[in-house]
Amino acid sequence: MSADDRSAAAEPQVVFLAYARGLIDQLRGQRLDVAPLLALAGLDEAALDEPGRTIPAETYVQLWQQAEKLSGDTRLGLHVGEVVRPGKYGVLGYVMMSCETLGESLLRQLRYQDLVGKSGRSELVQGGDRCELRWHSQMARASPHVGEEHVASWVAFARWILGAPGRDPIEVQFEHPAPADTSEHQRLFRCPLRFGQPHTAVAFEAGLLKLPLRDKNPEMRSLMDRHAEMLLAQQVQGETEIEQEIREAIARQLADGVPPIEVVAAQLKVQPRTLQRRLSQAGSNYKDLVDDVRRRQALRYIEDPRLNLPEIAFLLGFSEQSSFQRAFKRWTGMPPGQYREGGT
Repeated sequence: MSADDRSAAAEPQVVFLAYARGLIDQLRGQRLDVAPLLALAGLDEAALDEPGRTIPAETYVQLWQQAEKLSGDTRLGLHVGEVVRPGKYGVLGYVMMSCETLGESLLRQLRYQDLVGKSGRSELVQGGDRCELRWHSQMARASPHVGEEHVASWVAFARWILGAPGRDPIEVQFEHPAPADTSEHQRLFRCPLRFGQPHTAVAFEAGLLKLPLRDKNPEMRSLMDRHAEMLLAQQVQGETEIEQEIREAIARQLADGVPPIEVVAAQLKVQPRTLQRRLSQAGSNYKDLVDDVRRRQALRYIEDPRLNLPEIAFLLGFSEQSSFQRAFKRWTGMPPGQYREGGT
């Protein structure tokens, strides 16, 4: 299991209903009765209109399994993903489409990905003239439909915001074994396919990062950025009290180095084992909280032109600039200097 997978597995795996809504709409378009699927997830019609409602990742996977049986469509994930539009991603979708370039848009995806669920982590990996947008998720292994829908939606969304339907990936990668018939994959992606891979991914030319988006809107992007930041802050507020207290304790002391859990436990007047147990009960752990506090702080600091990179590394508690560089690249897929320049 990779570091990304371990981090994802440490948190409760949930999916926002916007994802399930795309599946439900697809089935309704085929005049199928979706009531059994809603019942499986413990939902009613009204719940589909609640933007903040989530369901467990296991339930989401079960929905796909039942939907295939109901529709008889073995490539249902591809068919749902290829008709994706910004509304599926909510605030994230709208902030992405209002960016100047595809590179800037993908950076927003990485920054705000928690707004669409905690069922995996995306990363952007660039090397030479090739980029890979990767998705690390246990759900992609549990259901071929989920992995195929994810990749299909990425490609369809990129083509849509670029206004360039002819732009094709270099290759796409899936974690599940190759099906007997890949004709639908070829129709949609028009590129080489690789199955049985360690992660779900889309590879594309690095030059695409500089392409302008057809609906770029700096004023809208600024507005949506502020809204997205507010929603991220609300997510943290929705954590358990102990998680919030630990976050605050870590953030206060980062400039002096990452505080050991024993120090934080003493400040909160609990035993370290008690603190670890309460975090485990909340589906978290101390190491991941430290990493997330650093990541969130880093993404705020990098937007401040008054701070240079060594200062940011110091404020985040890194003793060496190289350690900060490695951590930032793990968080975003690129070095901090490149991120600050918009990914170009």
